[in-house]
Amino acid sequence: MKLKVMNLRFDPKTVGFDDNDLQEFANGREILNVYEHFFFHDQIPRWVLLISYRDSEISLGEHGNFDKKKDWRADLSDEERILYDGIRRWRNNRAQREGRPPYILLTNQQMAEIAKKRPKTVEALREIPGVGEAKAAGFGSELVALLAAQSSSKKADSSRSEKNRETPDGT
Repeated sequence: MKLKVMNLRFDPKTVGFDDNDLQEFANGREILNVYEHFFFHDQIPRWVLLISYRDSEISLGEHGNFDKKKDWRADLSDEERILYDGIRRWRNNRAQREGRPPYILLTNQQMAEIAKKRPKTVEALREIPGVGEAKAAGFGSELVALLAAQSSSKKADSSRSEKNRETPDGT
């Protein structure tokens, strides 16, 4: 077992931590444990990780489990992208309130799956790979309510559009 210390930088543009170094480091290694410490220095968020690992012959990217280059949003329909963007705003705001990196709550891949499947219950949300008991208990109800609200908002927008297309005589 080996140890690695990483200091991740906060990126104000994405309202998250630049994890490219971490992703690159993890490729080809089996991560055994991660100890994390989050703090502010000069009013800038910092996240330090102590990673225990061992080298592995298998790259995670080869199995499709970890693809840092993939744009998960690109595979979505226009309607799913709107939902994805709403989920992302929610995730980033909650992560900022909690002082955690956003991808700890949900990865981009998980957000894309949620946007595609649109789970209506916490139980259905748990069917998304990587959303287990802890995440479902921690924020499942809040996320399901967000999805329902976004769906209701979209239906209301569609109704207004239809009414605007009607002629004065109601046809």
